[in-house]
Amino acid sequence: VASILGYTYTHMSEYSRAIEWLQRGLGLARDAGWPGALAGALAQTGSAMRRMGQLEAARDVLLECQSLLAAHPSNRSAMLALKYLAEIELDLKEHEAALRSYNELAQRAAEVDSKDMHTDATLGQARALMHLGRLPQAREAALHARAVAKDQRERCTLVDVCQTLAEIESAEGAGPDSILVWLNEAMDEASALPGYRPTPTLLEMKARAHAARDNHQLAYELIQRASELRQQTITEESAKQAAVLHVQHQVERAKAEREHLRQLAQSEVERSEALQNLHDVLLQLADIGQEITAQLDADRVLAVLRGHVNQLLKTRSRAVYLLDEAGEHLICAVGCGEAAPA
Repeated sequence: VASILGYTYTHMSEYSRAIEWLQRGLGLARDAGWPGALAGALAQTGSAMRRMGQLEAARDVLLECQSLLAAHPSNRSAMLALKYLAEIELDLKEHEAALRSYNELAQRAAEVDSKDMHTDATLGQARALMHLGRLPQAREAALHARAVAKDQRERCTLVDVCQTLAEIESAEGAGPDSILVWLNEAMDEASALPGYRPTPTLLEMKARAHAARDNHQLAYELIQRASELRQQTITEESAKQAAVLHVQHQVERAKAEREHLRQLAQSEVERSEALQNLHDVLLQLADIGQEITAQLDADRVLAVLRGHVNQLLKTRSRAVYLLDEAGEHLICAVGCGEAAPA
């Protein structure tokens, strides 16, 4: 449950709370000794930490995940960890290392026939190659990613792939018409996705291409739209924060209710034990009464009292006093001068 909450908070962009819950999941998984649950929590924790900009710490977490699954490199969590590691390497501009990681991810994806991982790997290869200046190879990798994404109908991935192809065209010094071919395809794929909106970066790239063609009116409209989207994103982030607070309130309320129920259950157990103890004492007193009324000899009655009082009262010493025949003085009949029990 903790890991699921952490994953949910990550996708709500509430990364600090995501890490808090993921760390709880990590602790529980470590205590339970569940490698699968631990690996999954490590991978998601690494992703959340990367999004927060804690790149080195995220890398350490992801390397631990990989170490844990060293015997199972094609495990889904292991491949996710490798993918997130490659993204960190791109963020750190370690492009050669990122390319090696994406090459390894592509190999693992091919071994288990994971289409989505294969697409992610080839797209990552294209980006790493582009940053390394190996533009023909970058184009080839991006075109391959585009073919796989089209075959799998991964429209969301196609948007990223076409944007990457536009960036490659720009790096090669292509004209605005060539760049717009890929940007228009990216926009077409985005418009076909329910509820999907193009990123401000994509709109700005398209605006620059239109400006280069002297279509300044359209470029201005695209820049305005990108600005509106950025402002809307800020507003939505505020809404997400409100949603996070609501979820947090519900979680805390559920925890409080659980604690209240636990206390009620504990009180009921204690009440039941007290009633049982009282019942046992009443039964014992009834037995004492029956035994005393069955005796006619005073010494025997006192002996009965002495035996039962020792059981009922946990005191260091006990004594029974009787009035003398004149009714003026108390005389110790039982327990006088006895040593305290050990």
